[in-house]
Amino acid sequence: MIPAQAAAITAMLQIAAAWAGILLAGQWWIVFPLLLVSFFAAGMLRSVAIGISMRWLVITIIFLAFAEFTPTLAVEPTTALLYFAVGAAIMIAAQLLPPFSSRHSGQRRAVSAFYRQIAAGGPLGPALFSADQSLALLHRRTSGRELERLTQLVERGEQIAQLLLLLDNRSEEEARRWRDIASSRLSEIAEHIARGDRAPLPAPPAWDREAADPAESALMEAIDAAARVAGGLGAQAPSEERRAPRPWELVRAELRPRSPILHHALRLSIACVIAQITGMLVASWVGTSAMLAGHGFWVVVATALIVFPDYGDTFSRGIGRTIGTVLGALLGIGLSFLPQNPLLHIIILVLLFFGYLAFRSCGQAWTMFWVVAWIAALTPGPLGAITRGADTLIGCVIGFAVFLVAPTWHRNQLSDRLKDWSQAEGERLESLSTLWQLDSEEHRLAVAHATVRSRVARLEFFNAAHSARTEPRSKREQWENDDLDPVSDRVLEVSRQVAVLSVSVPQWPEEARSRACSQADALATALRRLGAGEQEASADGGSQRIQPVRTEEPGGPGVADAQLAFTRAAEALDWLAHEESRQAQRA
Repeated sequence: MIPAQAAAITAMLQIAAAWAGILLAGQWWIVFPLLLVSFFAAGMLRSVAIGISMRWLVITIIFLAFAEFTPTLAVEPTTALLYFAVGAAIMIAAQLLPPFSSRHSGQRRAVSAFYRQIAAGGPLGPALFSADQSLALLHRRTSGRELERLTQLVERGEQIAQLLLLLDNRSEEEARRWRDIASSRLSEIAEHIARGDRAPLPAPPAWDREAADPAESALMEAIDAAARVAGGLGAQAPSEERRAPRPWELVRAELRPRSPILHHALRLSIACVIAQITGMLVASWVGTSAMLAGHGFWVVVATALIVFPDYGDTFSRGIGRTIGTVLGALLGIGLSFLPQNPLLHIIILVLLFFGYLAFRSCGQAWTMFWVVAWIAALTPGPLGAITRGADTLIGCVIGFAVFLVAPTWHRNQLSDRLKDWSQAEGERLESLSTLWQLDSEEHRLAVAHATVRSRVARLEFFNAAHSARTEPRSKREQWENDDLDPVSDRVLEVSRQVAVLSVSVPQWPEEARSRACSQADALATALRRLGAGEQEASADGGSQRIQPVRTEEPGGPGVADAQLAFTRAAEALDWLAHEESRQAQRA
């Protein structure tokens, strides 16, 4: 979807919301239930994309604003709606001005970022998940060719990443040499994808070394194939294996009691309704001599924009908005005493707007300073600044209070997130074992779906660990901050080694794969036991050491790589089992 199309759809929804607000103005017995449902939907849409969630949040606030201030307007409601529609038309027209952005530019940026991460050797999970999410938003019927090309690029990129992980297990010198060789080519592919250039990539120079085994040969072939697809050659229809979760599937997956997104959606909807009631009560109490009538929705704006799924973002944004609001309101009050000259008024508004553009990326405090001062300058006298400033402070206090009354403490969920990942990773290994025994479309599809579930569960654990660092600590709680990095490293190590197994075991001689399946099943059982909290204590107080089946394998392609991956995965999993046992004892 090109930006002009997205802007047009957003503008039509905003106009519809304004029209609905005018129709329901003053009928709060209808408005409040609609607000509760709409803010809940905005919170749940965060599981799809933050941008989509924020758009729906803005649409809901527009509906609320028109529902509240329509009775106080000095013009006819239809005239106000016409003015609003003109503003929406200007927004759409602005999208037609340079710099121009081509269709699917967001998806190309996400896939390009994935390739840059592969080239840099950084963490791949978030970049791969973002690429999959962005492609899930494309409609196959209207975006067929580009969807096929980008989906195949993601598939090739995942294969390249797995092969590079396999080579990383070997000697440091060999791994670094292959990383250096692949990095420049992958960076070129990333740049080509980001530009949206469909012309074939220039033929790369011949590889400066021969492949010593099938893994190296497969890496070279995968990179060359990705270059061809990036240049518009050889793209094929994506199979069901590469289908990313659809938006409704992502939302449905969060409809579970322990979901942080579900908790956030409930907290957001309740907080915003409380904020609107509070804004109306405060305005009624102080009267129109102290605050503008019909502007209680600013309390909701403040609350909605600071309530986040975690403690750190909620309080950092709230504190920043509070500081910026106070300073912006003071500037707005000061500006209200300047002479009421139309030319001077225009100059002030332009300067304040450019101040916002210059400082909007510097944090909440700077953003709110310029926004509050600009809104205050729109209204004659100091009432605009006082109303906006006071309502924002009230909204931030409500946001803080609701989060503290019904918090989501990610530190308390770390054990559950670790168990969820363990179960998902065990299912992934079991599906791989089944595929190694019998290669079929059904089994490949099962592996693909299990891999996605494992990736999502791993990212949820990492996000919880990241959020836990900003939360207040209690001596009775598990998981000190010093525990988080080692645990995250072992979780990542197990996932990396399973990825290595997915590309190395298929190279085994067919008669030897049953032994690989036995080892995979042993690791899967250990993962499931960890996920179920069934680790038994050993005599020294630790967990029972995990010992996957070890056998003398015949030599051959992939055997040494797979055995090393089994060993490293088992060691990391044993460490995780011991740590989980220690955390359980601490609780």
